[in-house]
This record gives sequence, structure tokens and C-alpha cells, in this order.
Amino acid sequence: MIFTYAATLFPQQGWAEVMARLRTSGRNPFLVGDFSSSTLLDAFDGEYQYTNVFSSGSTLVDFNRTESLRVRTHNLLRERDRRRLWVASVTPGFDDSRLAGRTVPRVVDRANGSFYDQQWSSAIDTTADWIVVTSWNEWWENTQIEAGERFGRTYLDRTRLWAAAFKRVRRDRPIPEP
Repeated sequence: MIFTYAATLFPQQGWAEVMARLRTSGRNPFLVGDFSSSTLLDAFDGEYQYTNVFSSGSTLVDFNRTESLRVRTHNLLRERDRRRLWVASVTPGFDDSRLAGRTVPRVVDRANGSFYDQQWSSAIDTTADWIVVTSWNEWWENTQIEAGERFGRTYLDRTRLWAAAFKRVRRDRPIPEP
């Protein structure tokens, strides 16, 4: 399993060649790319966005639904193509205002956890195959869910509750073989 960050910085043909070389050598990694609305999906096994923290409300819901449908039906474009996985991303908030040199900081308030809850709800609503959290411990941008002095175990506890809700939904719709 390989998750690539900023996959669009490398051309589609390059990804296809890398995967062909790996498979020729006997390796068969499952490749999930960080992009959206991209033809790169042809060379990948799935799609995610490293973060969607700057989208919220109906914009996030619409984006997630569109990408989910596009990714999970991409295989219908060609006969005998494999199904791709839609991997939704959730983030508790963002704040880079304490970084040196930030003249215009970007801040997305955690809103006492409701922003994170909204992210999870949207991810589950899209019938995501998987959900990833951005991030466990990126303290410098305030996206961490790791236990700490400021938030205690709040985000670990929320993650546990939301992951359980996601698993309940998934039991009713198993992931098809890619």
C-alpha cells in the first residue's frame, strides 16, 4: 500500500512506467494518489486528497460526492478495468499562524470538534471505501489528533466514535475486490 502526496507533480505516463516496472519485478503495490478530477486515476488503484481542510459545508459534501462517484465508477469506462477505491480524508482543523515567515496565515477553527465531526459525516455520507485522518501528529499546522495538553484525548475519542460509525455502515456494504 502506497499513498502518494502531490501525485500530479509526476506525469501519468511516468506513473504507468513506474507501476509497470514494479509489477515486472514481482511487486504489486496498491497505489492511491493525492489528486482530484485527474486522468491520473488510470494509473492508480484509488484516489484521496491529503487534506480538504479548506472546504466545508455543502462545498465539501458536493466535492466528496462528485469524487466518490467519479472514482468508484471509473472502471466502467473500459471493459475489464479494475474498480478504484475512494478514500475520503478528514482533518480536525488547521492553523499555521505560528510558523515563522507566515505573512498571511491560514486558519480553520476546530470549532470545539464540530469541524472534525462535519468532515467525518461528509466522508461517511460519500460511501467512502476508506477514510484517512490528516494528521496524527502535525503539530506545526495544528492538524494533530494525538493526545496533548491543549485538547487532551478529545480527537482520539472522536476518531474512535466516528471510526465505529464508519465500520457499522461498511458492514452493510462490503468493499468489492479491486
